[in-house]
Amino acid sequence: MSRRPSARAGGAFARFLVVGVSNTAVSFVVYVALLRLLRPVDARVPLAQLASYGAGIAWSYGWNRRWTFASRGPHRREATRFVTSQLLAMIGSAALLTALVEGAGIGPRLGWCLVMGLVTVVNFLVLRLWVFAPSLDHPT
Repeated sequence: MSRRPSARAGGAFARFLVVGVSNTAVSFVVYVALLRLLRPVDARVPLAQLASYGAGIAWSYGWNRRWTFASRGPHRREATRFVTSQLLAMIGSAALLTALVEGAGIGPRLGWCLVMGLVTVVNFLVLRLWVFAPSLDHPT
């Protein structure tokens, strides 16, 4: 007997959250390590941030593809969609956070929590329904 779609989605969402937490840890470790390694470099902070963000994207893509969504779709298509979705989420979250804090007068910490909660759910749906969705020519 197969599991209900909502039960499968709930399990995928839990795995998605675990990947997100591990992604944060990986990004932070890379960031701190590069701050130490690049100590003599003037632009060490932005370089460390860019590298840690890239490491986080790679980590997140691999684990979400393999474990969260168990995708067998074409890597190129999924990687392109994944990076696109993450960049749009970053830009969208910055714009929404700015609107809440500067436009609506919500505190920056509360605003961040509200935006990140929304972005987490939207990101999961985008990954499930677009990035790692089975295509007609590459069913999973």
